[in-house]
Amino acid sequence: MAADGKVRVAVAGLRFGGYFAGMFAAHPNVERVGLCDTDTAVLDRALERISGARRHGSLQEILDDDYDAVALFTTIPDHAAHSIAVLRAGKHCACAVPMAATLDDLRTVLAAQRESGRNYMMMETSVANEEFLFVRDMHQRGEFGRIQFLRGMFHHDLENHPRYWMGLPPMHYITHPMSPILALAGTSAERVCCFGSGAMRPELHETYGNPYPVETAVFRLRNSDIAAQITSMIFHTAIDFRETFDLYGEKQSFQWATHRGGDKHTLIRKLPTRPGGQRGTQMLVQRIDALPSLADRLPESMRGRHVAPGVLLVDEFVRSILESRRPWIDAPTAANWTAPGLCAHLSAMRGGEPVDIPLFE
Repeated sequence: MAADGKVRVAVAGLRFGGYFAGMFAAHPNVERVGLCDTDTAVLDRALERISGARRHGSLQEILDDDYDAVALFTTIPDHAAHSIAVLRAGKHCACAVPMAATLDDLRTVLAAQRESGRNYMMMETSVANEEFLFVRDMHQRGEFGRIQFLRGMFHHDLENHPRYWMGLPPMHYITHPMSPILALAGTSAERVCCFGSGAMRPELHETYGNPYPVETAVFRLRNSDIAAQITSMIFHTAIDFRETFDLYGEKQSFQWATHRGGDKHTLIRKLPTRPGGQRGTQMLVQRIDALPSLADRLPESMRGRHVAPGVLLVDEFVRSILESRRPWIDAPTAANWTAPGLCAHLSAMRGGEPVDIPLFE
């Protein structure tokens, strides 16, 4: 770490990581940024946008340099191995979702983090957006009452994505809806039953042995009377993009807008019992016109005209290093948000058989 209390950060994997690289470069407590990608054209474009950044063509170059931390936005199959390499090199590690693609790899990353004593943080944007923070604040104020049910959806057409996405089991990429659900419930998932649905063309079965374009799962949450349901659709389905969650409370509920650019998010609140013994409960439906700005949650030096969820994550990662504390989405939390999807796909491949989800501590 620099003498003035600033950190040196390298960003690896710039097709997606370029989104975060500029945020690290703009952070007031980042002294220097390094950029790394094996695609020289991608690397050249990123270097044009971020003046003064160091150039690296491999992860090993970064590990051999004097960076305090590495932010990984490499391919999903590489997340675990790259995270382990970063931690074992004595550097703090931020990594895109998911943490790993197998339960064994989750355990290995956790072990590497404990042995290194360095920070690990999963960069889950769905717990840093306006919707989640709005609902979390309402929940902390008790405005929903007791949570009765939680539902999440991930709908994304992955055709023409890089090869490693092709045929990906839908439940292997559900941290976006799963993370806010578990964060709001304040627990982890304990058991899952999942069913696959539909059919895909044969070549999509090849990489992962997955036959399903759609999977839907019901989770029992640990030490809780709450169940949660998640559906993931990623191939061969006519769908609009959705990366959402709904919360159903005893007093009030939050429902995410159905379509991008059209519907509004909705709050549904129970009113006093109907007069005269009428059946049912009267409900007040309120469309949400605007959500509080993310900028108010940042240091003044980082506030701008547009603040994306990634800025909050970058700030949390950097501050956790400077303050010598664990980041919010630390290694056990990341594992507990990733494991449910891995176990759900196992259940789907076993015809919906219940699968116990390990707890990572």
